[in-house]
Amino acid sequence: MLGRGFGPFSDNSASDCFFPAIESVHITRWMPDNYPLTHSNRSEVPGIFSNEHLPFLAFRLRISYTQSVFCPTYRLSGDMSFLKDLNPVQQEAVKALNGPVMIIAGAGSGKTRVLTYRVAYLISCGVPPYQILALTFTNKAAKEMKERIVRLVGDKASEVWMGTFHSMFARILRKEAPLLGYDRAFTIYDSDDSQSAIRRCMERVNVSTQQITAQTVASRISAAKNQLIPPAEYAQLASDFLDEKIGSIYGEYVKLLHRSNAMDFDDLLIKPIELFQKHPDVLEKYHH
Repeated sequence: MLGRGFGPFSDNSASDCFFPAIESVHITRWMPDNYPLTHSNRSEVPGIFSNEHLPFLAFRLRISYTQSVFCPTYRLSGDMSFLKDLNPVQQEAVKALNGPVMIIAGAGSGKTRVLTYRVAYLISCGVPPYQILALTFTNKAAKEMKERIVRLVGDKASEVWMGTFHSMFARILRKEAPLLGYDRAFTIYDSDDSQSAIRRCMERVNVSTQQITAQTVASRISAAKNQLIPPAEYAQLASDFLDEKIGSIYGEYVKLLHRSNAMDFDDLLIKPIELFQKHPDVLEKYHH
C-alpha cells in the first residue's frame, strides 16, 4: 500500500494537473517469463475480476473520483537505469502512477520487487521520500524492502515511512500522544499484559473468571474496538447478562489503560482515527 504516489507523472510536463475520470478496467496477465500463456496478454472485462480461468493476475484499475483530485506533476529527476531489472509487465506496474494500482500475482512472480521498485521510481520522479507511505505485514519485510530501495536510489530512501500498520501508527502516536491525554513514553501492552489487566478489571466489577475467561473478554473487547464501538455504546447494545458484564469490564479496562499510560495493540490502530477526528489540523499535517 503506497501513499502520496498516486498523481500523474510525465517526462515532459511541468504543470499541475487533475486525476482523470475512470476510463476502463484492464486486467494484465503477469506470470514468470517461462509460464505457458494460453490467453491474450490483456483483456478488458466488465468487472474487476470475472474470469476464474486466469489464476494469477495483476490488474490495473483506474478509479473514478466524485471530485477531481488536485495533485502536482513531478519531472523525472533521477537515474532510472534500475528499471532494466524488470520485465515489461513489471515495469508497467511500477510506472502506472496515474491512480491507485492493485497487483495480484503468484508466488515468485516479483510482487515484492515491483513494490520496492515502485517506491524507488517515485523517489526518482521527485516525490519527497518522507511523503511516501509503504505498509507491510511484518517488520522484517519492511526492513528488507527499505534496504533494497536504499541500494537503488541512495540514503534518501531512509526517509520513507515504511513498516507495519502497528509500527507506523505507533510512530504517529509517539509524537501526538499528549493530544489524546497520554505521555509520549506510553507502554504498549501485548496480549498477556491485556489479559492480566482485564482480570484486574473483572475483580473490580465482581465477575469471576469461572463465569467467563479473561481471554474471552479480551476477544470481545478487541472485536468492539475494531468496530469503533466505545464502552458506553457497547453497554447500550448488550443483549444479555454476559454482554452487560463485558460492557462493564470494557469500561474499566479503558480507564485502567489510560491511568497506566498504556495502549494495547488494538489501540495502536484506532487511536490514530480518534486523533485525526478530534484534531483535523494534525490530519492535515500528515496529509503533507
